[in-house]
Amino acid sequence: MTDLGKRDESELGDEVGLRFERIDVEPALVARWAIGLGAVSVVFAALAVWMLVFLRHREEKQDPQRPALFFSDETRQPEGVRLQATPFGDLHALREQEHRILTTYGWVDQPSGVVHIPIEEAMRLYLSRQGAAAGTAAAVPAGRVPTDSAPVPSPMAPVESATPLPPPPASPVPSDRPAPPPPHGAASPGARQ
Repeated sequence: MTDLGKRDESELGDEVGLRFERIDVEPALVARWAIGLGAVSVVFAALAVWMLVFLRHREEKQDPQRPALFFSDETRQPEGVRLQATPFGDLHALREQEHRILTTYGWVDQPSGVVHIPIEEAMRLYLSRQGAAAGTAAAVPAGRVPTDSAPVPSPMAPVESATPLPPPPASPVPSDRPAPPPPHGAASPGARQ
């Protein structure tokens, strides 16, 4: 037992078959791996950049030659009809103009005396006129509302059946051609009943 006390623990572990870690991480191994991964990353990034530049130059060589005025500072517009240069700006301006027309008072035709009014005011005036017209008109049948437009048939009115037109009269002049057939649904003169 005294021999055992004199031996250090590492020798004892070797005899029994146990091994212990002396340190957790070797810094030199971690540094080598970090340097290796960094070098591989830099090489692949450089390869990717070179490939992009190479392919771009190759594609530019295949493009058609640009005209000389393409590189000038002068902004020239083509002749003829032009499409909208700024469609979203044009749409925004149109919406602002429509909003202004629908919410303000203004002239439509000053010599004729035609004006536009806000839409809420126009709806209020329309409803008040319709209510006044409905209250004063005694000849309006129940269930119908008078309007300023063309008359609308009542949904309760009977639908008139369409009557067929009478056949044309026979020609007094005899002809060599046979008579045309009677219209669909009409009985022929010689048919039995």
